[in-house]
Amino acid sequence: MASARTQLTALWLLGGILAVVGIGVGLREQPPQTESTPTSESAAASESRPAKSKSDPIPNRGRDYLRDVEANTEGLSRLADEGSQLARDYIVRETSAAGRFTYRKHVDNQKVKRKYNILRHSGTMYSLGMLAQRDMLNDEAKAALARAATHLRENYIAGVDGRPGLLAVYSKKGEEKSVSKTPEVKLGGVGLALVGLLAARAQDPESIPLEELQKLARFVLFMMQDDGSFHSKWSVDRQFDYDFKSLFYPGEAILGLVTLYQVDSNREWLDAAAKAAGRLVISRRGQKRLPPDHWLLIATSALLPVYSDATSPSVSADELYQHVVDIADQMLVSQRRYLGGDDAVIKGAFDHSGGCTGASTRLEGLVALYDLAAKRGDEDVKRRLRPALGRGGEFVLRCQVIAGPMQGAIVRNAFVGSKPRDARRQREVQIDYVQHAMSSLLGIARICESGC
Repeated sequence: MASARTQLTALWLLGGILAVVGIGVGLREQPPQTESTPTSESAAASESRPAKSKSDPIPNRGRDYLRDVEANTEGLSRLADEGSQLARDYIVRETSAAGRFTYRKHVDNQKVKRKYNILRHSGTMYSLGMLAQRDMLNDEAKAALARAATHLRENYIAGVDGRPGLLAVYSKKGEEKSVSKTPEVKLGGVGLALVGLLAARAQDPESIPLEELQKLARFVLFMMQDDGSFHSKWSVDRQFDYDFKSLFYPGEAILGLVTLYQVDSNREWLDAAAKAAGRLVISRRGQKRLPPDHWLLIATSALLPVYSDATSPSVSADELYQHVVDIADQMLVSQRRYLGGDDAVIKGAFDHSGGCTGASTRLEGLVALYDLAAKRGDEDVKRRLRPALGRGGEFVLRCQVIAGPMQGAIVRNAFVGSKPRDARRQREVQIDYVQHAMSSLLGIARICESGC
């Protein structure tokens, strides 16, 4: 059997070949030292700026389905289900026979950069698995999920030289920007690989060996520091990257560990997840402005129901719960800025530009918190979240293309900006835009069945 280094070299060279010949479609690159995308901090940082001018957005059902917060929203639940199905069908259509997603397209068929992001590949697998919640995981979606899992395992997962008990998810040369000269591993990429592969394994338990998943989890523990914080990246030549810090990777890693614990009951994963969550809470004590860490909300919704089984967690369950509630409350404040104005297009958004995926990710976190609040009997939190979920669901639906060859796609922004470049980018579609929207709409459809 070839060594881990030989495997990595083959993957690395293959990535360069793919980049040269232009196989696959691509990714909008991350800035070098942050995880700032339309889905995250960039939206939070710009919330206070006034809305820019716009022209006609892509026609979709949400434009004529605007309601008051207090109004009955049984219709919204139906529309959210329909939006989820359209998003599902788009993802299935854009999954190749080899299991690779079409990463980026353009509504007007304009040229896009040919890159890929394996972390978001795994996130899309996770969202496909969520379709089972609404009995929407049809045979085509199951097959797409299985192919995507095979593609991930055969092309991106390999061992770590000198550490036989570990497996990692390596980004390929030419697909993602990197300062490393050798294959790079992202903490969040391993965490979401765990979640995505477990979603595939839930449909066919014999398809993925449990030992493989446990070796991925051990790499997550390898990335953890003594205080419960994580290194965000690792590479063969640079080892740990001490400069790059991701907001979202810890929550993705925690979710992966908890999800595996739910399968194999190994308390090592649970204890590490509790330690990591506690470290995030401790590091943010006293902060007036909390980051929109939707992945921590999602992870905490899975973690807290089993938190009492953890060995000596560093914070109490109540403090962890209050922390995610505080994050959610700040998300609600940012959304309320866009509920009272005259701009009907961005009502329910969370930033001035009508960022579609920034809204979807926050709504995913709020859905997860709603479910957690329900388990804890916290009616006050549920009451505060329902209107936000309703308005947010309406907004996300206004981001969806509902006709033509791109039916089901989610665009970058809800309206076209005043500059030509804004207009071009507004109509870009990435696979993560679609999967985040689908995940949020699945939860909103369920929660808003009796009104939001």
